[in-house]
Amino acid sequence: MSSATTRPRASTSTRLPRELPGDAGFNAIRPLRGARILLAEDNALNQQVAVELLRDAGFVVDVAEDGRQALDALAKASWAACPSDAVLMDMQMPVMDGITATVEIRKNRRNAELPIIAMTANAMQADRDRCARAGMNDFVAKPIEPAELWRALAKWIRPRP
Repeated sequence: MSSATTRPRASTSTRLPRELPGDAGFNAIRPLRGARILLAEDNALNQQVAVELLRDAGFVVDVAEDGRQALDALAKASWAACPSDAVLMDMQMPVMDGITATVEIRKNRRNAELPIIAMTANAMQADRDRCARAGMNDFVAKPIEPAELWRALAKWIRPRP
């Protein structure tokens, strides 16, 4: 579904957040509206679901289809003075997987405090341990449960002044 020549897509617009009934933790992310999230995900359907969910909650979302594109997008955003506030990283992607990408991201001191949250269907404890060893801060299982995603984002993203 992805191509090595595909460029990361960026969104500079956010939607007005709407109340999401039944989403525990939604109020906790209210102060984070406008935060920029890099979604590293190769599956088009998973991208669509995550992007719509995040935009509806008021986030700005940039998409990378593999780990290499995620590294490039972080570098570009940093130089453009619009850094990401968090990364949602799939574990298994073509070109460069999420584990390798996270290790590479952590090599740059500017990214030492960048929250990286695994967002993957690999939910075994061994997978969680691999994510933590690579430098990921948290773990959200797919299919995405909004309450779990809101909890992780509220825990790791700091509101901007």
